[in-house]
Amino acid sequence: MRRVKKMSSSSIITAVFLLCCLANGSTGSQDDCVYAATGSSLTVPLRYELKESDNLKWFKDTRIIFYRRRKQVIMGKNDAVDSTGSLKLTQLTKDKSGRYIPEVHSTEGINVGDLQSVRLCVLDRVQKPSVTMTCIDSDSVSFTCNAGQKDNTVRFEWTSAETQLEETGEILIKRAVDVVNTPVVCRVSNPISFAISDPVIQNCFTPSSQDDCVYAATGSSFTVPLKYELKESDQLKWFKDTIAIFYRRQKQVILGKNDDVDSTGSLKLTQLTKDKSGRYKPEVYTEGINAGDLPSVHLCVLDPVQKPTVTRTCTPDKTKVTFTCNVGKSEKNFQIKWFMVDKKTAEKEIVKDLTRPVKDVLNARFFCNVSNRVSSETSQPVQQDCKFSFPDTLFGISIWVFVGGGAGIVLVLILIVIICSIRTKRKRRLRLKDERELRLQWGNQEQQHHHHQHHHQHHQHPNQNNSDQHHHPHHHQQQPAGNTGPRQHRSKQPRTQQRPRAPEPANGQPQPSPRRATQVSAPGGNGGEEQPPPLPQPRKKTPKAPKE
Repeated sequence: MRRVKKMSSSSIITAVFLLCCLANGSTGSQDDCVYAATGSSLTVPLRYELKESDNLKWFKDTRIIFYRRRKQVIMGKNDAVDSTGSLKLTQLTKDKSGRYIPEVHSTEGINVGDLQSVRLCVLDRVQKPSVTMTCIDSDSVSFTCNAGQKDNTVRFEWTSAETQLEETGEILIKRAVDVVNTPVVCRVSNPISFAISDPVIQNCFTPSSQDDCVYAATGSSFTVPLKYELKESDQLKWFKDTIAIFYRRQKQVILGKNDDVDSTGSLKLTQLTKDKSGRYKPEVYTEGINAGDLPSVHLCVLDPVQKPTVTRTCTPDKTKVTFTCNVGKSEKNFQIKWFMVDKKTAEKEIVKDLTRPVKDVLNARFFCNVSNRVSSETSQPVQQDCKFSFPDTLFGISIWVFVGGGAGIVLVLILIVIICSIRTKRKRRLRLKDERELRLQWGNQEQQHHHHQHHHQHHQHPNQNNSDQHHHPHHHQQQPAGNTGPRQHRSKQPRTQQRPRAPEPANGQPQPSPRRATQVSAPGGNGGEEQPPPLPQPRKKTPKAPKE
């Protein structure tokens, strides 16, 4: 019996310990995970020096998966742990993810304390991604990285010309001029593996398909190449449109600065501004002879676009939402593209405003991309917040007409109910009043009939009545107060006749009003038949005698 109690208390302590560990594990972040790949093996270490006489348990979350008491394995397999008591997990699958908790009891059944647990997260290895390219227009190109799995542990990285880009999403949008003949690579990774796609080069257009303008952003630097092998004895001139801006004869600089050109004779332009736009043309003379027409460059300097913001506007009936791409003070020569999150292709609209039905974009998020020849910026995604409301019109009629009509009908119904209730109460009151009058009229007729009979009998038997009055004087006297006996019979008097006043008591205190005697049955005059009792009449107050 003691052993059973001991085991039950130990089980309770163990359950509480596991719940605490589970709570700590569930509230922990993803960073406390020990990651492992599916199909691999992992050993969960037991950070305790185990003795042969100790009892060892391993839990997965709250379930026991291994139990060894001294040297006897009760649950699990003998090779599930190594010689140190560490748990060996092989051929891992995702369902083996969880928190593994060891528990050690000494021979006396005492828990050695809280031992370190391990939270295992089993993930699939990422597959090699593939990159697809979509030409958005003549200026922009979209690259999409297609990975085998998509979860919160997968990361996307982009590389162009062996240079890592800042973009980390599944979709990369670039200006075509920035990736001309440049391979683009996507790298997919998770905590246990990574894979790299094959390089992709855009083929939407070639540089020859553009105009002769070479674009550069304000504030940047640009070098106009001299496509000629210059000698030290040659004379070099650079023209902007028709104005000479640099002239060097042999090694002497006559116009401009020495550092305006590099060692090859190419023209260096720094801190570009819009007034530096123009056609730059070189001229080279060897021993006074022109080396011929050399390639010129038409430079176009543009301001970079500002980062746009997206605002949303709901129509009055809340059925449509309009997203507006605000581009600030950007120049007119920019293009706008609309994108929906989790959708690979751009929307068809290339205007500032994008309108969609609310029911089609309940949970969708939109962002816009603004670009020109020298820069590209993308806004933050925005979700519509239009809430449904009643329309202003219904069947071409204002909704307030229906609301007012409904309210009027309800008011009329309420008035009808009130009027019907009042009429019903009035009819009931009149009916009760009529019943009372009929009963009173019937009662008066009965009283008159009885009075007539009684008066007739009184004239026929005067002596008998006198004798009865002599033997029963209390017919005309009031009964003592507090008398609870049967009522005394008394003759019926007409309603118009006043009652005799009771004599004043000796002590001066008023006595209670006398009770009416019950009508005495008429003797012999009516054949000995008993007369019905009179109807109750309201009690009249007897005036009090004045005190002396």
